[in-house]
Amino acid sequence: MRVSASILAVVVLAALLPACDEPEQLIQQDIHVAETLLDFGLVPTGSSETRTVRIHNAGDAKLVFSLEPDLIEESSSGAFTLEAGWESIEPRSHEELTVTFAPTAEEDAFAWIPLWSNDPDEANRVIVVMGSSFSGYPQVYVTPPLVEYGFVAAGNTREEVVEIWNTGEVEVEVLSVSVGGSESLFEVISEPEYPIPAGSKALVPVRFNSEGGEHEISSLTVEVADAMNPYFVVNLSANSPGSTNNSPPQINILDPTEPKLFYLYQDLYIEARAFDAQQPNIGLYCTLESSRLGLVEQNTSDPVTSIVEFNIDIDDSNFEDELGLHTLTICCTDVFNETSCQSLVVTVDEPISEADNDGDGYDEDDGDCDDNDPLSYPDAIELADNADNDCDGTVDEGSENSDDDGDGYSEAEGDCDDADAAVNPDAEETPDFLDNNCDGTIDEGTVNFDDDLDGFSEALGDCNDDDDEVFTGASEWCDGKDNDCDGSSDEDCIDNTPPLIIVGGLIADRVAVKFDEEVNLSITVISGDDADLTFNWNADGGEFLSTDGPTATWLSPGEADEYNVYVHVVDNNEEDLEAWAFLGIAVSQTSPLQSIQRQPTGCQSNLAAGAAPGRIALAGFGSLVLWIRRRR
Repeated sequence: MRVSASILAVVVLAALLPACDEPEQLIQQDIHVAETLLDFGLVPTGSSETRTVRIHNAGDAKLVFSLEPDLIEESSSGAFTLEAGWESIEPRSHEELTVTFAPTAEEDAFAWIPLWSNDPDEANRVIVVMGSSFSGYPQVYVTPPLVEYGFVAAGNTREEVVEIWNTGEVEVEVLSVSVGGSESLFEVISEPEYPIPAGSKALVPVRFNSEGGEHEISSLTVEVADAMNPYFVVNLSANSPGSTNNSPPQINILDPTEPKLFYLYQDLYIEARAFDAQQPNIGLYCTLESSRLGLVEQNTSDPVTSIVEFNIDIDDSNFEDELGLHTLTICCTDVFNETSCQSLVVTVDEPISEADNDGDGYDEDDGDCDDNDPLSYPDAIELADNADNDCDGTVDEGSENSDDDGDGYSEAEGDCDDADAAVNPDAEETPDFLDNNCDGTIDEGTVNFDDDLDGFSEALGDCNDDDDEVFTGASEWCDGKDNDCDGSSDEDCIDNTPPLIIVGGLIADRVAVKFDEEVNLSITVISGDDADLTFNWNADGGEFLSTDGPTATWLSPGEADEYNVYVHVVDNNEEDLEAWAFLGIAVSQTSPLQSIQRQPTGCQSNLAAGAAPGRIALAGFGSLVLWIRRRR
């Protein structure tokens, strides 16, 4: 099965429109956008990917945005999310936009992020976001990554097996299994004949044919029908230098690392790491011998972790008859009969006192308060185990189970500072730079905490810490609030009425038609939530068969020429808020070439009454959107 994806190419062209009067710019800002196209490519459903775009102000004056950056999504699935909690950028500084694509179903998703600023040259910038998703995919891995055949005498053969695993959600077909090189001494005996079901594996036997006993290396390439990871390579090696001049294994004793005393009632546990570079994927045969008892136990090291363990119940072993000092030796042997050994010293003995039942060195006469618990005896470390470990008459004191500060909570019950009675999960948060209620946040809800995350707390002059547009030094908007906390509202304020934005200009299903032929027209307009829009359609020839808000149908005239069709958009709630776009359509008597592409043009005026110069800059842009879809 081969999976392909959709390719969505979007070209956004921005241009100031000469038909509009631009207000004089008093200060110089300079917006730089690091990326104007975020293409996430193919992303599996149920997963997510995140991209970050840096917005830089290279000018000498503050760059102010008329609206906080927002993401406008073409699809309704909500696969894209945007993080951008800022509305201005200081000179020679930058801020970041973070976009996450987390698809929940197969789709081709598309969105854009319009940026409106007081940059006198580029008042409007657009960042286009796109991505495609897929589900029900295989997940393949091939093991082992290296197959070592060891030494094979001339004229002999040896076979090893390569495993192809499919841990994905659907079956996967193995397209080919091949050995590199036309004269390779390695050969594939058989390939999988059927697709590998989900959660299953296929075996590929590979034979080595030794001719003269020389060192031979090659590689096995596995190709599967997985669009994400189609190829896997396994290295093959036989008669390597390690096969004839083999080095012995390496052994490191991990536990115990120094001489240790074991009592009869305990288990004697030994752990070591045994590794051989010539056979990294094969376990080593290891033995444990005592200087007084001979062979005690044998085991094989784990081929993945290289760990070998010996665990002996002393009461059920010969150690009970040979108390005292023992030198224990671990020896491991590889496939070439090379052996390495490491030794350690242990002592096996009875408990110190016949009355010491638990072997902790204390009996009841010595003050052991629980002679059946080896963790409880005088001067033991107090543990959080509901036992009086140090036999002082108090249980778990100083541990996470004990309420050491007497506030009704222990550390196990959520007390984050058990030495301060003013700190516990039920305490009231006070402005003392402590996490009084142990919720992980310091001074929240107090004058010290910036509750609305605008950078200022009440202690730093925020006169409304529940509104992130209100803080000391904020821009004063025409919204009836004291944004800058100077005691006055709306003085010399900036109108934050959302602008009208025509996205992509005027769009037609054809820009070259015959006489008396219908053309479907449409525009996409971004406006404020309270906008009341009127769409006025007109043309310098032909006639409109229908107009329905942002869409219309135009009938071309019976005379060959190029005709301009345009639409004027007016917000009835804001008399100075308007936008328009127009498009040239070629009309001829014969069938025209449909491949002719024309750039739509337009102009829009976004100066609301009372707006400060540079706050909402006059701009216009057109766009050409090209969709190319690959079939799945």
